[in-house]
Amino acid sequence: MATTAAPDKQHGGRYHVDNGAPRLSTPDALPPLERLSINRLLALYPRERLLVHPLRWTGRQLDLLACRIHSRRADAPSDDHSADHDEARSVSCSSGPGPGSLPRRLARLLATRLEGGMSMDAAEFADTVALLLAPISPRPIWIHSKSLGLHLEQRSVASIPVLYASVSMRPPASGSITLAYLDSIDICRARSDHLTPPLNGDRTNWAGFHRAIALGKMYKPVDPEQDPFLVALVIALAQRDRRRAAQPLPPDSSFAVRILCTGEGHPKPINIYVAHVRSSFLNKLDFPDLEPAAGSGLDITHWRVPTEPFQTLPHRVCRALGLLDRSHGEILAQYVGRPMAGSKRKRDHSDGCMPNPSSTCQPRKGAASPAVPPAAGDALAGADR
Repeated sequence: MATTAAPDKQHGGRYHVDNGAPRLSTPDALPPLERLSINRLLALYPRERLLVHPLRWTGRQLDLLACRIHSRRADAPSDDHSADHDEARSVSCSSGPGPGSLPRRLARLLATRLEGGMSMDAAEFADTVALLLAPISPRPIWIHSKSLGLHLEQRSVASIPVLYASVSMRPPASGSITLAYLDSIDICRARSDHLTPPLNGDRTNWAGFHRAIALGKMYKPVDPEQDPFLVALVIALAQRDRRRAAQPLPPDSSFAVRILCTGEGHPKPINIYVAHVRSSFLNKLDFPDLEPAAGSGLDITHWRVPTEPFQTLPHRVCRALGLLDRSHGEILAQYVGRPMAGSKRKRDHSDGCMPNPSSTCQPRKGAASPAVPPAAGDALAGADR
């Protein structure tokens, strides 16, 4: 995949995509790419444009930073689930409310949420996360909508808008997790806005407009599920977590990052990205002069979670996120009918507001928005209204 917008003389001077570009490699006398400092990489590969905005990243930037995405398929439905599949689809398409069982109403709500042609807003995302994480009974979920900074040499070099949830875990798990969300539509729109030149008063910049179209084709990934922009988001989230962590940190510390990305289709496919970002990798970006330690690459596991049958989707999503184990149970029916969160809430002023299941909280400017997941039955009852 090409990384520059140089005209191609063999194609009439027009921009084109070189998807057959060879992968980067280092001479035998040099160590692997992941052992080279950022500044040394810039000196060895000056034309690779490592320091471009993440929306312009291609496979070359991932090679230079030793980042890899490993794709897997999570629990594809078997033939044994065909009846559940048919029932979930028929329920999701039904116009009448009907009483239905809790799993069927869960299927209907998720089907409605994932059939839309647009990405979810903060309220829809909070509700959907509460339903998808029902097998682990999450505590109150806090929704953040902000721009994350991608840092180099401890300075922000790019801003990445993202919606993410902070979820406190219930026993036997502990601590909290961060789950970022974006839709493939969001990435396409952000890339188009980034490449399109600003208006020149009332006059249309036709030259810039046509160049933006060419660049859009150039930076559009062949496989949207392997979009390099997602790698940049993983890095930005890990950098944020490290800045917020208690100091000092052990040298071998790592930061778990989880991303839920909905793709194109009806229903929308769900892609889960999970990474444990080592401090040695983050140090490579914070200190570009220093030679990184061994194992300073970044490996991201990508799970393509089949959306249907909707009744078992929460269980498969939790497994892909690495949140289910034997202590949580292996059968979806174990969580059906159980409250998704306790009714008691403690006052928490850390983010500027207090979770309240009976009212809408209005946080202070810049604070996160809380989303308190109701009991499973209450949440699903809304689908029948």
